[in-house]
Amino acid sequence: MDGWIIWAYLALNVLILIQNFTQKTRIRKLEDALFVYKKQEWLEYAQSQANLPQVKAIKAIRAKFPEISLRQAVQLYVMVSPPKNHS
Repeated sequence: MDGWIIWAYLALNVLILIQNFTQKTRIRKLEDALFVYKKQEWLEYAQSQANLPQVKAIKAIRAKFPEISLRQAVQLYVMVSPPKNHS
């Protein structure tokens, strides 16, 4: 009888993990759609923060627009930051 309880517990955990993964995927798709919609507005502010060090600029972007994920803030910073010279 204990074997069935363990298998049921494991199956339940797998179902919960699958549900969490699909929910995160759905949220990421919504974030990406919002990024496309508001990108120009966010880029203008990110451009004004490009003179700051990377970490401070990303923090400032996320403070101004809390709906932006960390991944999106980094993308914005990379889009507006000047290319680095490694010569």
